[in-house]
Amino acid sequence: MKPKLVVVERAAHRRLKMVDALRADFQVESVEMLDGVLRTIRSIRPAIVLVGVGRRLQQSTRAVHQIKTDGVAPPRVGLMDWDGRIADPASIGRDALADGIFRGPPGGGELKEFVVALESDGCVVMGTAQVRGWRRLLGR
Repeated sequence: MKPKLVVVERAAHRRLKMVDALRADFQVESVEMLDGVLRTIRSIRPAIVLVGVGRRLQQSTRAVHQIKTDGVAPPRVGLMDWDGRIADPASIGRDALADGIFRGPPGGGELKEFVVALESDGCVVMGTAQVRGWRRLLGR
């Protein structure tokens, strides 16, 4: 039986990309909003939860903290920082109790590698941070 995984992402195209990349190896459920995520996690009892970081970084980190402190056996939780909003991943991971942070858009098997790495101890940081602002135009 495949392990259960919950994807929490507001943007539909990102949510579908993660579900598509992980559904061969995991039993994936997706949730659009952070509001009902605790109810979903209590009913499904997943092994891993991936939370997308949108414009509201504090809301995402607060949700991770709630997930990690809610139950007797909390799932492993990873933050998906698509747009490079997390400046210091080590401190955010420690403060939010996240088990890992993926920076930038995942490609190929990177997302699966990240999910497997979440099982290790400590905060796993993978991916490359996206350059934000006007500096992103200089690399073209």
